[in-house]
Amino acid sequence: MKVFLSHSKRDEDKRARNLSAMLSRFLSARGIDVVFDEHSFVAGEPLAQQIIDGILSSDRFVFVATPEAFTSGYVSNELKFATGKATKAGTNPFIIVLNLQDDMDYLPEHLHFDLMLNGDGKSLLLNMYQVYFALLGKNMNALIQGDFGPYPKTDWVILERIDDLDIIGEGAVHYTASYAVMNVCEKPKAYSLSTNFWNDDGSPIEVTNIESSSEHGRVSCRHTIRDHRGTETISIYVDSEDDIPPGEVLAFDISFINRKAFPADRALTHEIDIEEKSYGKYDIRMRVPRHSREISPALRWKKKGKDRKAPQFKPVSNGIFGITLPETTPGNWYQIEWLK
Repeated sequence: MKVFLSHSKRDEDKRARNLSAMLSRFLSARGIDVVFDEHSFVAGEPLAQQIIDGILSSDRFVFVATPEAFTSGYVSNELKFATGKATKAGTNPFIIVLNLQDDMDYLPEHLHFDLMLNGDGKSLLLNMYQVYFALLGKNMNALIQGDFGPYPKTDWVILERIDDLDIIGEGAVHYTASYAVMNVCEKPKAYSLSTNFWNDDGSPIEVTNIESSSEHGRVSCRHTIRDHRGTETISIYVDSEDDIPPGEVLAFDISFINRKAFPADRALTHEIDIEEKSYGKYDIRMRVPRHSREISPALRWKKKGKDRKAPQFKPVSNGIFGITLPETTPGNWYQIEWLK
């Protein structure tokens, strides 16, 4: 997907400018091609034509809206060309408006009919997820208010999770899980996560370099190793050190190295059992050794105990394979397997 990002540099508090720069990096890190003035336009080439070409070649046009934007000739021209293309975009909205004000009176009437996101009063991280989910065609409100059948509604929604499995040696894996969780209850609340890991063959687990970090809120990390039904299991606990306000997002990572993740004569397996929580988006990335890059990981999928046809991993870059889990609601089970 390719996205043209339009904004103004004239807002006094620089919020639109800062958000646009962060949004460009955020979307690019998730594989979206972003046309953004800081890195997309070539010096010495006619700027107006580069803007037109960028809009016409894009799948979506994201407008970070402020009153100051309409005093910019560049933004006005960008909206003009985007509106012209929008009439040919079909059923999916071409223009996505992220309104950073508490009203829409300053916006031209025709923009009221485009996909409107209310960004006023929300954190920059939440603003970025609003845009990201809109680009994916996902209803963020439906996720937040979702009814998961027999499972109770929780105070937290996992907007995104990304698992990175980097095979770094004979049987060793560097594992990183990145989370973005949103407080959907009506009062500030601390967040706690507990997650368990074990070796599929039942062998003793040898884990080092366990840590957790966050750029959006402080977190602490601890762990225990115990015997669970005859299998040595590591339990990792992550806690926010501060209460998270209602409607805000906490993003953090868990990282460790498992030096005996799989034996020499067996495959690496990674199981994901989606139980009580739902995920907005769940991605898996796996980096395999140079001598084995012709072998891609395989995904197995069960829904409510029945086998389903699973999509397959795709090459992302040299040695890295990626996949987005097709369904991330309770009742789905996945197993990733890599044969050396």
